[in-house]
Amino acid sequence: MAKAFEVTELRILAELAKGRPAGPQTSLVKLTSSNLRQQIDELAVDLFGYEGLQLPVTRPLDLEEAVRVDVDGQPD
Repeated sequence: MAKAFEVTELRILAELAKGRPAGPQTSLVKLTSSNLRQQIDELAVDLFGYEGLQLPVTRPLDLEEAVRVDVDGQPD
């Protein structure tokens, strides 16, 4: 899914670079990315409580860094 999402974004950018107007796929990308971001935030809250919302936002989200847990079961 991530690759398809990236390719769609690149197609949109290519069309805009040619001077063409943004098509309906732009709205679909916006909706999909908003839903994905919400799911990521909900997962962060499930894993870390409300402190999970304070994780730094990077693109793409470094999930290995976000879920790194120490030997005692506590986040690093």
